[in-house]
Amino acid sequence: MYQILVAVHVLAAAVWIGGHVTLVGGVLPAALRAKDATPIATFEQSFGKVALASLAVLTLTGVALAAHWLGEMSRLLDPSHQVSRMVSLKLILLVVTAALGGHAYHSVLPRRTGERLGAFAFHAWAVTGVSATMLLASVAIRTGGI
Repeated sequence: MYQILVAVHVLAAAVWIGGHVTLVGGVLPAALRAKDATPIATFEQSFGKVALASLAVLTLTGVALAAHWLGEMSRLLDPSHQVSRMVSLKLILLVVTAALGGHAYHSVLPRRTGERLGAFAFHAWAVTGVSATMLLASVAIRTGGI
């Protein structure tokens, strides 16, 4: 079961991060150059539901893997345990991701126009950076730390 959880977690991370890299590496720069929000809206329509599904899978498999790695959830608060520190970091970054996503969804996206793409770009880059940091924390769990 453990191997299946890891495989599903890694595949969901690939979808999540891959979509954000596509956004910030291709769609967003083109939209910023053209000062046109249409490509971003088109991308969101095709990727948005997949992204949320992958984030849900990441969260569920992440909790299951954390329980496996920690043995008992009370170890989550043990700062001397390397896995506890990485799992805690990932939980904090998940909250940051949710906050950025919520703010973007409720405040930035409704007001998105070609001239106001800067705020959206900030959110997109921030979520991508946070996601990459979460990926590094996952690698640290498997390799013994950073």
